[in-house]
Amino acid sequence: MFRKSLIFVIILSIFLFLSSFSIHAEPTLNSWTKLLTKAKKIELVRMKIKSLMTKIRLKKEKVRLEEKKKELKQERKRKLSKLIWKSFFPTNYDISNKMRYKRIQERALSCELSAASDILAYFENKKVTEQYVIKLVKKSFYNKLPITVDDKTIWWNPNAWYVWNIDKLQDWKEAKQHNMTGYWVLEKPIKKIYDGFKYKSKIITNENYNTARNHSFNQKQHLTELLKAINNWNMVQLWGDYCTTPKYEDTKNKNYCKTLNDDRKLEWYYKQDWKLIKYTGLAGEHAFYLLWYKWWVYNPSYIIVWDTLTWKHIYPIWEWIRKWNMMQNRSIIVYKKV
Repeated sequence: MFRKSLIFVIILSIFLFLSSFSIHAEPTLNSWTKLLTKAKKIELVRMKIKSLMTKIRLKKEKVRLEEKKKELKQERKRKLSKLIWKSFFPTNYDISNKMRYKRIQERALSCELSAASDILAYFENKKVTEQYVIKLVKKSFYNKLPITVDDKTIWWNPNAWYVWNIDKLQDWKEAKQHNMTGYWVLEKPIKKIYDGFKYKSKIITNENYNTARNHSFNQKQHLTELLKAINNWNMVQLWGDYCTTPKYEDTKNKNYCKTLNDDRKLEWYYKQDWKLIKYTGLAGEHAFYLLWYKWWVYNPSYIIVWDTLTWKHIYPIWEWIRKWNMMQNRSIIVYKKV
């Protein structure tokens, strides 16, 4: 547009120049003066046009730079939002990526000790064998099956001992939970193993819900505390039901059971301070450790765990809560050394 205007001015100046001469008269000094004045005016107009074009170009450049600056600012904002989003809603990560040792248990009923050996190997950055951990836990007498006294089944306290056989019976049959020829160990003896390695640990179960003042601590807060712990690169060992609702199976290695009903409950009494304490167990008790979660630390949609028999699983939150409830929401947070 401005080039057209400049061409027009030039043509106009030529026309004015030619019109300043008379066809029948020679140019005079006065005509040359007029012509010079017109030329100066034309040059002034040209300079103004050039100045205007420069201002427009600079303005366009300024607008372009401002748009680029705005785009960069928006890009930084998007990256920051993405980073914040990932920190609150980590969906594509689990701690197993950093774990050198993720193993399947070596014995029939050694899930808790296998999980503990993996956690210790992660913190120690070296292999800690399952057999080594097995030697550290206190065991009940291997030649003592449950006995019946006054119609009460008497056995051992799994929160003080590893209850009876971890592996095989004398006739080389595999120990089983459902017929009470072998059982497991709960959180207190496992905590002593972590203590022996000089790791701070914290036991949390559903008993904490009842003892909290004004019931200020509940299952949701419990789970949030565990997820925050894993966010800070600590580890969490869990107890739950081995059996999984079929529609929530997520891998080829399925945790299949004939029933999910309460008929799998096991009841016996153990002696403590010369008293008989009733204990309710589960045929299907199993140990896991927490790998990560999906969505939000305060409201997760999926829980990712390592199963020492069937590898990694991603459970919908309601299925994990069902499994976890079956073992009284037992957990141990193991804190990394500072």
